[in-house]
Amino acid sequence: MRWVGHNIPHEGQSADVHTRYPGLGKTIQTIALLAHLASDRGIWGPHLIIVPTSVILNWEMEFKKFLPGFRVLSYYGNPKRRKELRRGWNDKYHFNVCITSYALALKDAAILRRKQWYYMILDEAHMIKNFKSQRWMTLAVIKSFRRLLLTGTPLQNNLTELFALLQFIMSGMDFAGFKEFEGLLSGRGWKSCCIEMLTPTTSSFGEGRRTW
Repeated sequence: MRWVGHNIPHEGQSADVHTRYPGLGKTIQTIALLAHLASDRGIWGPHLIIVPTSVILNWEMEFKKFLPGFRVLSYYGNPKRRKELRRGWNDKYHFNVCITSYALALKDAAILRRKQWYYMILDEAHMIKNFKSQRWMTLAVIKSFRRLLLTGTPLQNNLTELFALLQFIMSGMDFAGFKEFEGLLSGRGWKSCCIEMLTPTTSSFGEGRRTW
């Protein structure tokens, strides 16, 4: 968390991919990062966290346990319930973190796009590994100052999946198209190519954890 927080610039957009094997604390580290932003930099959100439906409750409980000072809105339920949850939605201090599922993020994308998020965080980010999918394209246009992708699933040297994640976090910035990306990596090490294309936004490219 200190390493990621240290490499977040005070100004300008930032994009991060955090890759670790399951069970090594990506959730806790993410919560610690948001706590660091609030306590040390005065950045209290709002943050949007998109997760598989099955872990919404887990994320909510982890926030209550490790960051009880945060107002957490678990955004799920039928249309009537979600409308009730949006009361006070435009109040800057209504909540610090909104947790929702991929399915509901797609259904209510038009609503989510109206809000300016500080961090948009995707858990199990391999779920957007296809950059031509409706899910990828819908989530990519949600506005946020920074993006963080969490995944415990190896990319397995799949160039298309790697491009989908890089293109997503660099959305709105000058980044290569797939053909250019593929051409640059052919015959060269993909690490050095990625660093070259993402400079000057690159801060580090380390084993098990990648941040741009």
